[in-house]
Amino acid sequence: MAKRLGLPHIDVDDFYWLPTDPPFSTKRSPQDRVRLIAQRQKEAEGWVLTGSFIGWGDALIESVDLIVFLWTPTAVRL
Repeated sequence: MAKRLGLPHIDVDDFYWLPTDPPFSTKRSPQDRVRLIAQRQKEAEGWVLTGSFIGWGDALIESVDLIVFLWTPTAVRL
């Protein structure tokens, strides 16, 4: 969707985890995640945010125009 609209793609997983070796082993604090994502959003007039931020990213909802919830069966996702 981001490519088709010519907008930056922001994925919450890029902000959820601290850069570690091995990867995906240390979570970034929720406050830092929200702050970093909000900074990235301000860099562009439009953007597409993907991923789940339920339970920690409610402050991000204030800056969206549209939310699309996409559900697919586990077998299809895998």
